[in-house]
Amino acid sequence: MRLGLLLMVLGCRTTGGDYIGDTRHFDTTYATTDSDSDTDTDCVGSDEGPWYPDADEDGFGDASASSRDCDPGGWVNVAGDCRDSDPFIHPEAPDRSCDGIDDNCNDVIDDEYRADYRLISMQPSGAIIDISRNNGSTLAFIDSNPSFPASSTTLAEDDVGFGYIRFPTPRVGTFDACTGDTTTIGPTGQDLTGAMSFGPSMELYAINGGAGALVEIDLATGNATTIGNLGVQLDNAGLTYDCSTDTMYAIDSAAATLYTIDYLTGSASNPIVLGLAFNAVGLAFDHQSRQLLVATGTELYSVDPATGTDTLIGATDPDVNDLAFFPECQN
Repeated sequence: MRLGLLLMVLGCRTTGGDYIGDTRHFDTTYATTDSDSDTDTDCVGSDEGPWYPDADEDGFGDASASSRDCDPGGWVNVAGDCRDSDPFIHPEAPDRSCDGIDDNCNDVIDDEYRADYRLISMQPSGAIIDISRNNGSTLAFIDSNPSFPASSTTLAEDDVGFGYIRFPTPRVGTFDACTGDTTTIGPTGQDLTGAMSFGPSMELYAINGGAGALVEIDLATGNATTIGNLGVQLDNAGLTYDCSTDTMYAIDSAAATLYTIDYLTGSASNPIVLGLAFNAVGLAFDHQSRQLLVATGTELYSVDPATGTDTLIGATDPDVNDLAFFPECQN
């Protein structure tokens, strides 16, 4: 009789919500709650919920499942993890890689990728200018380098700048937009129209407008190899790549038309006629706004790649015929 009474006492809790014995967890339907709150008052201090499962143990839980039970063990009281199977994805993770994944769970893909990079343009004289993404104004100049008057520039994933120089011999080289230092790689073997951009896997692409073809440039030799026909004539074009969605875009300035380019076959598709007048063309993809930045020679616009809708950012002075991103210079 005494043994039965003792077992009954060990299984009970006091009316104040404290446990007698070592039993702490109980059913989430909990029999005793505060009438003015949905929080279980049987828990004390930091044991109070809600709690969220943290399968990847990164300190952030999955808000789609929760419990107001006392600390279930292995759960956390901070929600917000949008992929609880990956410890590198959570609200405090950096989102600086261009992988098409929302690493910091803010519903924006790759929003920190090159966020602090400069927008630059190389002039026919070889001078490099910084351009404001806010109003199109010129921010700074780098002295002219007459031996490297690139008609198109682009930035590799390792932050090395590449440029295409058309005259007197078509060739490619590297440049530093902070120091002005340049290095020639070699001749392309083809007369390209100046449109050049990196695609996936550090592959450098360009357009041969005369041949109506997309080419790939060898980073070691500079030689251009034809991938395939575009199916359209792009004599004066801009080229850029959105690594988040694995999409390459080109603009034909003569027809004021935006195309999607298949970098595996070279074919151009999905033409969108733009309401812009071009004296020259520069094209770059801005990952923060998810818009194309388009230079018409005298003005800078943002363009929605899905619809072609344009918004004037501002006038450019001097004229701009090329756009690329480059890291901030270190003093």
